[in-house]
Amino acid sequence: MRFHRRFEDGWVRGYVVGVGPAFLMLCEVSDHIRYNGFGCYRLADVKNLEPAPYPEFVEAALEKRGDAFPETPAVALNSIGDILATAGRLFPVVTVHAEAARPDVCYIGAIISIEGGVVWMQDIPAPSGSASRPRASSTP
Repeated sequence: MRFHRRFEDGWVRGYVVGVGPAFLMLCEVSDHIRYNGFGCYRLADVKNLEPAPYPEFVEAALEKRGDAFPETPAVALNSIGDILATAGRLFPVVTVHAEAARPDVCYIGAIISIEGGVVWMQDIPAPSGSASRPRASSTP
């Protein structure tokens, strides 16, 4: 499948592997025709959902590279809080985009806790090697 979002230019491509009341989860396929992790998207932000062109070609290229379809993680898609809580337990590092509030910023690190609509993350240390401190971000 492929779709547009108001926060990105171009298409988001991949296989829909889960749908919840307000979110869907995609096994993403990059422009280089490689599996590129999983992304969760608000259904309200998905526009122009349609089958991606040339699916046989993409599947043949993935197979020839030996890329196996990754196992779908058991991420709860009920709310952003559920997504962050379950993804945080499954993965040591997650990426959170808050495009509506800060379009040019993403947060990358480990989920420490979610408290009252605020997610606490341990950022990946800066390239200088300085230790990072836990960071809070609201979860709309």
